[in-house]
Amino acid sequence: MAAYPDPHDVRPPPGAEEWRELYPYYWVFSEDHDEFEDSVVWVFDNLHHPLPLLPVDLIGSAWYGYGATVLSCSNELAIPTARGPQGRILNGYVYINSREITDPETIQKRVAEFQKRSKHIIDNWPEIWRRWITECKDLAMRIEEIKWPELKELEDFERVGPHVRLTGKNSELSDGLKLIMEWHKFVQLLYEVWHVHFEHIMLAFATYAIFMDFCKKAFPGIEDKDIAAMLAGTEQDLLEGDRRLRILAKMAVELGIHGIVKRFYDDPQALFSELQKTPEGRRFIEEWNNNREWFHVTTGNALYHFHIQWLDDLRIPLKYITGYIERIERGEDIIIDRLSVAKEAMKLAEEYSKLLPNESDRAAFWELLHSARAMAPALEGHAYYNDHWLFSTLYKKYDELGHYLYSKGVFSNPTDIRYLHLFEVEALLNDLVCAHYSDSPVKFKKEIIEKRKKIYEALKQWKPPLILLGKKAKLPERITEPFFVGLWGLTREKIEEFLKPPEKLVELKGWPASPGIVEGVVRVVEDPIAQYDEIQPGEILVTGFLHASQAPVFTKVKALVTDGGGVMSHPAIVARELKIPAVVGVGIATSVLKTGQRVRVDGGKGIVTILDTT
Repeated sequence: MAAYPDPHDVRPPPGAEEWRELYPYYWVFSEDHDEFEDSVVWVFDNLHHPLPLLPVDLIGSAWYGYGATVLSCSNELAIPTARGPQGRILNGYVYINSREITDPETIQKRVAEFQKRSKHIIDNWPEIWRRWITECKDLAMRIEEIKWPELKELEDFERVGPHVRLTGKNSELSDGLKLIMEWHKFVQLLYEVWHVHFEHIMLAFATYAIFMDFCKKAFPGIEDKDIAAMLAGTEQDLLEGDRRLRILAKMAVELGIHGIVKRFYDDPQALFSELQKTPEGRRFIEEWNNNREWFHVTTGNALYHFHIQWLDDLRIPLKYITGYIERIERGEDIIIDRLSVAKEAMKLAEEYSKLLPNESDRAAFWELLHSARAMAPALEGHAYYNDHWLFSTLYKKYDELGHYLYSKGVFSNPTDIRYLHLFEVEALLNDLVCAHYSDSPVKFKKEIIEKRKKIYEALKQWKPPLILLGKKAKLPERITEPFFVGLWGLTREKIEEFLKPPEKLVELKGWPASPGIVEGVVRVVEDPIAQYDEIQPGEILVTGFLHASQAPVFTKVKALVTDGGGVMSHPAIVARELKIPAVVGVGIATSVLKTGQRVRVDGGKGIVTILDTT
């Protein structure tokens, strides 16, 4: 285990010696040895945060996500054996560990409570899910309603002051106090967003983990791919935007306007102006507008501020539509029949059910499968409404504040706010308000931003190790935390594989995410969206991780291989829904495989064989 560094011995890259100042103190590794940090195996969270975090990116990251919310939600559900992941930042990158519960008495108490709580949620799931979506949309509206009030030389005498009470109304707050209170509202809504994010996703992963555990015991030798395949064909709202683009592409061909779409897709204003000229074009525009609610999807996982929503750059969905039009022109059927996928899943479940020895076991099998399938829509649905819709709304509101502070002369550039974390922004707003009312300069120094820009550029040059080992770290006997197992695909056995020094490799092992065996040419990419045009149809895509929002990338390739992820991770779920062979959680695929190499991908066994080792 000595092959991986102790986090306290890792030095920052040149130019980033003061990186800790970018983040709240409680979220970074201690400078000296710490008893807790020394006792833990830390894993790089490249699934969610493959790049270093700017302070602004704490909005969609570990600060709240793996802090109060995820840990409290584990307790709300009384997950029997896990308290949720804990995290730290090292040189700008997020590391996590599994907080396992090992005391038998504690586990037993939580088991009974978990069964009671989870049953109530699952029994009422359709109504809970409907109300949860409504709440998310309401949160988005409340965020959008936040206004950053102008600071005037004199307050409005009609609204503010003790005399207003003579009218039977209370005095309003001064504009300076309103500004600070609007900021407090922003932070409160951020907490609420993170809370609804985790409310049921933990249960979704837990029901999968329980079903998997039952299958492993009931069917010795069952492959992970079959367990996951029995959950395929469920509604996944994050994929709905892509499904609507396919329908629009097919419609454009049927209406005979696909040539116009292909010609003007990179100029939306010109395209829609051209389409307005014909009845067929206007029919397409009407259908486009009917589907806009599904275009809150971003170009990534929505956890970074630079992930762009389709609605903010219509060239993105129009480019995908153009790609689907070209596939139709090649004679391909681009419409995915989810019902047929679901029927295949049920057929497989029936076959396994017949292997069980008695009716009691069969009843337990179907009850657990029903629970896991009932909760499955939360796996990608939470990401659509919460991450892509709500986080994007929060980031845009944060940028509005950056423009506001720039207009007040606080910043040299509106984007400078991205280099301050939330605690610092509150202090800055108080600084601004005091300066306004006292007609004095703010104390904030712009040099702080320039310094942090240099630090961040230096952090981007650092290559984070996959594993960090505290000096007293020991692997847990068993990892049961639902996130770790289902999403990251991290088990004790998998971490032990990572800890072994790599030898000469002709075969890479990962998780069997989606069945199928194909051979082809590798295309290694760092950013599947930015490098979309480099990816050629029929190639085997190798990347760190893919998100459901990047579904058009999936359908362009023959197979998928990722460094990160488990059998219930985003790329695994999407690959199964789209019937694309996939191996996830390989760990070292992007560092071993090279563009142009030929490989064989066996998505059923989770093996990638290198055919061209030259």
